[in-house]
Amino acid sequence: MKKNDIIWIIDDDPIYIFGAKRKLKQINTSKTVRVLDNGKEALDELKHLVSTERTKLPDLILLDINMPHMDGWQFLKELEKMPCKVDVTVYLVTSSVDPGDIEKARASRLVSGYINKPLQTEDILGIFDEVNFRKRV
Repeated sequence: MKKNDIIWIIDDDPIYIFGAKRKLKQINTSKTVRVLDNGKEALDELKHLVSTERTKLPDLILLDINMPHMDGWQFLKELEKMPCKVDVTVYLVTSSVDPGDIEKARASRLVSGYINKPLQTEDILGIFDEVNFRKRV
């Protein structure tokens, strides 16, 4: 599948979202960044895209753990249950330093990494290397 450089930020913290979008823009403005406030909203959108516009699926999801309506763990559980597997790289970006959360993330086959907030430039560059995003000139 062709990489479309679509990034989803699933998080309910407006301050983090502002900072993350700013960092992403500083690094490379050619990425499409979409913000979704919680796991339920993201899951509903993902299901819709799987059934209608697979070319608009995210290549990367930056997922918070603690959100209203559906937290990051619930989102991952539902993503795992989807009949049509979605090829997306998921990073947990959270303020949680709970060792249980870190171990749970390591045990999940859907989670590529665990990053503590705030998101740093080095974190983004490392993620981009993993998902083969390349800076466009």
